Amino acid sequence: PRSAQVSAPPQRAAADMGQCNGCQPPCCPEGDELRVTSSSGRAGTALAMHGAGFRSLAACTGLVAGLLAALGDERLEHSALLGRFDGISTGGGSSLFFASLAFSQRFVGLVQELAADPSSVGKKFKKDWVAPWVARGVKANPFAKIFARISRHVNPTLTEDILLWSYFWKDGYTWQRCVETFLQTTAGIDASLMMGSEPCEWAKHKIWIAGSSMLAPTSKEKGVLLWRHEKNDTDKVVYYVEGPDFDRRVPTHLPARLSVVLGAGPDASAALPVISRRGLQDESTLVFVGCQKGKQSGAQKLSQRSEAIHGFMQSDSIIASCPVAGVVAASAAAAGGAAMEPLASDLLLPADMSLCPLFCNADGSEAFSGVTKLLQGLQDMEDVRKESLEHLARLQVRGLVDAGYSDSTGICHAVSAGAKEVTAILHSDCLASCPGALLKLFPGYTGSEPADKLLFPVFAYPSADQVDADFVDFEVIEPRLKSAHLLGIRVGSIYLARTLDNPWFDIMQDRIVKLNIVCIASKVSVRQLKDFDSFGDLVQDIVQALVNTDRPDIVQSSLLPMFVGSAC
Repeated sequence: PRSAQVSAPPQRAAADMGQCNGCQPPCCPEGDELRVTSSSGRAGTALAMHGAGFRSLAACTGLVAGLLAALGDERLEHSALLGRFDGISTGGGSSLFFASLAFSQRFVGLVQELAADPSSVGKKFKKDWVAPWVARGVKANPFAKIFARISRHVNPTLTEDILLWSYFWKDGYTWQRCVETFLQTTAGIDASLMMGSEPCEWAKHKIWIAGSSMLAPTSKEKGVLLWRHEKNDTDKVVYYVEGPDFDRRVPTHLPARLSVVLGAGPDASAALPVISRRGLQDESTLVFVGCQKGKQSGAQKLSQRSEAIHGFMQSDSIIASCPVAGVVAASAAAAGGAAMEPLASDLLLPADMSLCPLFCNADGSEAFSGVTKLLQGLQDMEDVRKESLEHLARLQVRGLVDAGYSDSTGICHAVSAGAKEVTAILHSDCLASCPGALLKLFPGYTGSEPADKLLFPVFAYPSADQVDADFVDFEVIEPRLKSAHLLGIRVGSIYLARTLDNPWFDIMQDRIVKLNIVCIASKVSVRQLKDFDSFGDLVQDIVQALVNTDRPDIVQSSLLPMFVGSAC
């Protein structure tokens, strides 16, 4: 096995590879730096974390703890492990992980304890992390049936996340409340903690890009359900997007990112625009439609159009004051697609069950909770008023759902930010083939969903077939003999990935990006609602594979340099 080197396009190889004092394979050539760099002024190097529910959180925990142990330095803030990264791009379960690692000294302490004593990793993780959140869940939860029904209709790749989260519907129906409870229970993160708050020492001045997807249906028939009367299903409020450029197709799930320079304070602007300014035209608007009961003429439809969105620039100024839990909820709302009509009405979910975080142009916690209060007011009035629609339009309310509805790898947002080198932690249930979430970023991939074809590819070169072929030649760190769930860890690099012009992710053409791939393949699945202790076993398997490997050369020469850097 070898670290795959994807060759350069004909006639451009020499210029792209550059000079590296004879270093083989060649270093990534100089390119655009992160558009918003940290105060250290380092070149743009980013870490991207694939979202895959709690499997992602467990795998990232095991990887970081195992690499700390391999470095022989169990204290994260004193090590060089994540120091080279200016930007961290996350989505789904990896946003849960990163929020805990960046803002919870308790969680950092747990990871460091795992690194210090690899022999008791599984037991420690189960006791300090699994047990607390299992205690807050309900094993015989009636909402599991609702989530099972949803999973048959929304993106099938999110089924695991959806079924798993059904366990946590104990503290209320809103998804944000569910995430608040989770972060408080497992990491001690208070619901009021803001994105611009002081992070742990190791994370200061890094850019956090929490990926999400904005629901942007473009017709009245496919609106987003915001409110439905608890007794009369025909009385509801929906929104859709309308604009001058809609003669072309617009993705229903627009890539979105909620970003901040960590430690910049609550008054700081977002590190990156919430949505690409080259995607939806500035003149586009949100249209809110509701039904008003008339005393004589019966039901009457009302509608209200928002002001032109102008890229939702107002939102860029409030991200740092938003609650971390709200941002994580928007990044990991796997069941949020259930808010789309006509599916939302067909599922007949409880009227007050909010699976889709709603975001608006309001400061602080009101950016998320303010909409919930407004919609609760509609429930209390039992009717839609013109002033209610005007309020929704003024706030430009829109739904934000899991990053997996657009890009679950985190790679696209990292490249959009200008990173010239991206280390990507991916997850798979198969060691023998490349994850489709990565392949769809490249041309020629045949396994894409219809909606993906509007968003991808983002690279012009190499082809998906070439990436897939080279992936199987990546080096493999084998699991230990007693491994319960780990299948192996593939490690390799794509040195000369060339970008396409992609307006939805705001990626410019002909940039060269080096992609370092770390793919953790495991048998862990929650599709059948398995024992939650499986996550602790997976953490144990990964740490043991890294510290007791038969191929320490792969860990030291290939894997660690992706995280700590190496001289040419």
